[in-house]
Amino acid sequence: MQKAVKIYHAFDQFLLSKVQDGYLWLLDRTGVYVATLMFASFCVAPGISIIQQKFILLSGICIAIIGLICLFPYHLQDKGKNDAFNASALSIEAGRPRHFFLGLQYWFLVSDVIQFNLIGTIGTVLLIVCLVLQTVKIRDRDKRPFFKPVEKMAMEGSS
Repeated sequence: MQKAVKIYHAFDQFLLSKVQDGYLWLLDRTGVYVATLMFASFCVAPGISIIQQKFILLSGICIAIIGLICLFPYHLQDKGKNDAFNASALSIEAGRPRHFFLGLQYWFLVSDVIQFNLIGTIGTVLLIVCLVLQTVKIRDRDKRPFFKPVEKMAMEGSS
């Protein structure tokens, strides 16, 4: 059991570092807020239910609740309160509820893959992404172009 826990924590740290690096890259190029990505990834499951015309009212209520939950991190990042945002992210990262729900989502993911449930797999992966995005630490944006200009790339290749 201890070996499984060590593997889980190693994988969790690997996933956190990759999502952190990816978010900072995206922030520098687009300025997108963490809460926007959280809201988008979290709303996939209820959105799929609405598209399939199942649980429409419940799914609508879930989307409203998700939106309200995402307002706090959005407000902190919008007002430049990076220290408060990062303190919140660190407390979520260290908290047991996150690990409980993340472990639960990993079990759902295994179940969806075994059952060949593509829509369930996509929804579960995006819920895992949302749980990981809650732990992203932010900094001020360092504006960079999304793509390098062509002439710079050509100049770099000739030297």
